[in-house]
Amino acid sequence: MKIFITGFNGFIGKNLTEYYRDIHEVYFHHKNSDLLYSLSLYKPDIILHCAAEIYDTSLMWKSNVELTKLILEYCVRNNTKLIHFGSSSEYGIVNVPSYESMPLDVSTLYATTKGISTLLCTGYAKEYNLDLAILRPYSPYGPYEKSHRLFPKLWKSFKLNEHMILKQGMHDFLYIDDLLKAVDLLLNRKNNGEIYNVSSGEQYSNSDVLHLFRKITGHQGNVEFIDEMTTPPTWIADISKIKRELGWSPSISLESGIRSFLSKANYE
Repeated sequence: MKIFITGFNGFIGKNLTEYYRDIHEVYFHHKNSDLLYSLSLYKPDIILHCAAEIYDTSLMWKSNVELTKLILEYCVRNNTKLIHFGSSSEYGIVNVPSYESMPLDVSTLYATTKGISTLLCTGYAKEYNLDLAILRPYSPYGPYEKSHRLFPKLWKSFKLNEHMILKQGMHDFLYIDDLLKAVDLLLNRKNNGEIYNVSSGEQYSNSDVLHLFRKITGHQGNVEFIDEMTTPPTWIADISKIKRELGWSPSISLESGIRSFLSKANYE
């Protein structure tokens, strides 16, 4: 199978590349290169669309909406399978576990553009009967995360004794290997624009993560903890749909995931 990955330099893209490169032909979209030329050259069987602009608002429309539309048009012309990576931020701030049919209530430009790209995907899938699925990951973590993220910063605090200020926050953390297993299941079935939350289905605080780092390493880390909330008090997914329809369940606990992360990551 020929797999084409957008956003291959990102956290999810790098893990997908490492996971599939020994069992499939894997090709990439290089940022600022001609996407349609690359797709026409490689003629992939499936596109894993991970690319997204998270931080620069001036680039979000082009990166998160226009790029998705280009890919969808290609998939229509060539009957190519697509897995699109959405975002939990599309649900906005809610006080219950988020479920896939919940109306979107975006609160940032990033969430807005991701929500638009998801609506484009579902619309194209229904209109043209595309083999397409959308995954909405919740707080995935693991090797290759960018160094400014929570787990890499904790790694540097515990491994390199770098000072870190940690504020409180709530997350539904998912170890990257569980996300890859969900992608595997979607590769091997026909989809028609379905959306799936993919997460642990359990909510943890940043202080819970700090406690586990201390338990696993036997060290305190150079961490200054401030009990000031930086996220909504509820940030958790309802994962009953992906369990029911794909037979997927998370298999890696937060403690096991942190142990794996500490054994594989290196930010020196």
